Amino acid sequence: ARLVSVATLLSNFVALLMADDSESHGDKTKSSAASGKSPKKDGKERFQARNWKEVPPKELKRMAPQALSRFMAYEAPSKEAMAVKEDCVKRVREFRRKERQHQLCEEHVSLDRHMQTQLVGELKAAEARNRIRGIRLRYESNRAREVNHLITCQPSARESVRLEAFVPPQPESMQTKDAMKKPERLRCEAIIEDDLGLTVNRLLT
Repeated sequence: ARLVSVATLLSNFVALLMADDSESHGDKTKSSAASGKSPKKDGKERFQARNWKEVPPKELKRMAPQALSRFMAYEAPSKEAMAVKEDCVKRVREFRRKERQHQLCEEHVSLDRHMQTQLVGELKAAEARNRIRGIRLRYESNRAREVNHLITCQPSARESVRLEAFVPPQPESMQTKDAMKKPERLRCEAIIEDDLGLTVNRLLT
């Protein structure tokens, strides 16, 4: 008798589940027909975990904490929870936007700092070049003044001219440009490399 009662209870429970499933499927088809959308085919519909039975608030109050937590885990969130969720999403988006703006400001500041340091380096290099040029001009002027003083202090005019010829007050600029053209340079090299003198020797008869 106990086995029969257990079997009947299981069969009634399965029938109740099937009835609830058919009712929910019918409600879905009705809602999709009312909205003008065709229901999805079997196999393509996304599974959503939910409670199959609606429990009144009185029974929810009488439930144990474990059963209540299991039941509420598959229920849709309340309006307060959705409002808190939207508020959190807004705060996260605002924080990301501010962080992005701060990062852009830091990049701009770093770029300005790099340009400033580069400009300061160029100015320091220009100052160093000017300082070296001033030192060189001062040295040349002092040297010319000392050489002129030595030239004027010679006992005779001939020695003064001789000293001026060997030690000029202003050093002459040396021209490093080649004075010969390319054919002339090739001719000179051929004469230099001719050990037997065949290039320049002439037989006079």
